[in-house]
Amino acid sequence: MQLLKQLGKQLGLAILMGSSIFSLSSVSAQAVESQVLVNVDVIYGVNYLKCLLSCTSTQKADVVTIGGRLNLSSSPYISRIIFGRNLLVDPFSINFFNDRNVGGSKPEFTDSLNSSNPFLEVTFNEKPATTEPPNNRLTLDFDYVGSNPPAFPYNNTTCKDGNGCVLFHYGYSEEITSTGPLIPSFFQTLIQLRDGNTLAKDIRPMATPIVTNSQGGVTQYLIIYHEQTDPLENGVVIGVWTEFPVGSGASGDEIPLQKKLKDIVQIQPQSQTLSYSNKNPGSIKISNTRVLLSATQIPLDQLQRKDLPPTDPRFIPLPSADGIIAPGQTTTPVTIQPPQPSKKAMTWIINTSVNVNGKTYVQARYDSQTNPYSGDTSISEVRSLLCIRKSQELASNPIPNIATGTAYTNSWSGGEVFAIPEVVGSSLLSPADADGKCQAAGKNRYGLSGFRMAEFHDANEPYSGFGFYAQSDDPNLSNPGTRFWVRINDQDANPWKL
Repeated sequence: MQLLKQLGKQLGLAILMGSSIFSLSSVSAQAVESQVLVNVDVIYGVNYLKCLLSCTSTQKADVVTIGGRLNLSSSPYISRIIFGRNLLVDPFSINFFNDRNVGGSKPEFTDSLNSSNPFLEVTFNEKPATTEPPNNRLTLDFDYVGSNPPAFPYNNTTCKDGNGCVLFHYGYSEEITSTGPLIPSFFQTLIQLRDGNTLAKDIRPMATPIVTNSQGGVTQYLIIYHEQTDPLENGVVIGVWTEFPVGSGASGDEIPLQKKLKDIVQIQPQSQTLSYSNKNPGSIKISNTRVLLSATQIPLDQLQRKDLPPTDPRFIPLPSADGIIAPGQTTTPVTIQPPQPSKKAMTWIINTSVNVNGKTYVQARYDSQTNPYSGDTSISEVRSLLCIRKSQELASNPIPNIATGTAYTNSWSGGEVFAIPEVVGSSLLSPADADGKCQAAGKNRYGLSGFRMAEFHDANEPYSGFGFYAQSDDPNLSNPGTRFWVRINDQDANPWKL
């Protein structure tokens, strides 16, 4: 997060962050249709937005349009792109740091290429006014007055310039028909503002990452983060996350054989390569490229600086991919080296639940997969985070015939538990960081303080461990097959280093 603030100070006033998931088709002459999901977070500095209209007189402005553009010619393999009409994230109908839900926008799509329209476009536009004064306008108040002042999205401090920032969030899907490997067709991002009768539009060029893919084998997920700037104008940074499904290079039939031969032959994972293509008339600078190869797909909403910053230790820097790309240039492919095996952390299950006097009590415990000494689950994977709050009012055992024991799994904890779903293990940077996530989520969900990450020895009986009973009304704990990050205080089986 400090990197984000430093970039804002060094590079100016506006930062754009984007994330995407791409379905990658095989290289063949046969056309294959795949779906691309694009999710973009746009952060503009207040002074930058004001100066689009008038640096001195603009105090507020209405957002007229937010959207993105694609370039069909960015890949010779792509023959067709259609924007999905159902998978949309509408910046006019969500509260994302700025409090501004105005009931939705009017999405418009241009997804047929012709000579008068050299790019494809999806935009979110304000709806026609139905009241006077209109209540559907997304109005930005630049001087900390009104209902939508500059946001303070990170750690309650201003971001970018000293006057704060405004954040936008939009998303859409693409259905792409390709005769070869897909590449993102990024071309431009845009925003249009209005102050009275004055309109102003800001359009930013984008470069496209290209990944070569090994054929066949187990599907893995290659996540690439990089930042783009205009070398001649340092006022905007575009931070882009892309997530590609890639093959391991070995067929399903070969995997058991590889396992049998692992003591004879060292099987090396197949490497991918990364390059960038610039189809814009001006140069684009690529920097801070980082890559992560994950065994599981990381949810799209976690691919942002807020939840998954590029300083995450699982991301491997790839500085050889950085540099300035001239107009029309595609950079030389750079090999992405397979990562070292990631650290593992301990996980538990919810084994059973009982109802007593109208309340539900669950048994959280180990199972045959649990390894409390060196961990059992890669921290690059997504699991639920088990949180607990102990209190004097819950100290008395309400189910003494069930929750008793010493070093067994059925001791009473004197607490209540809930789960935070879809947490990447490596995002838990320390005990304090994990406890902070539980504290914030517990305060938001129940209005109570004192929640922390559950621990191996949380049962109340002397020398107890391996599990405990606790009160819970969280339906997430009843989902079969769910595993939970749980820490242990005296072993190196946590997502962070001991």
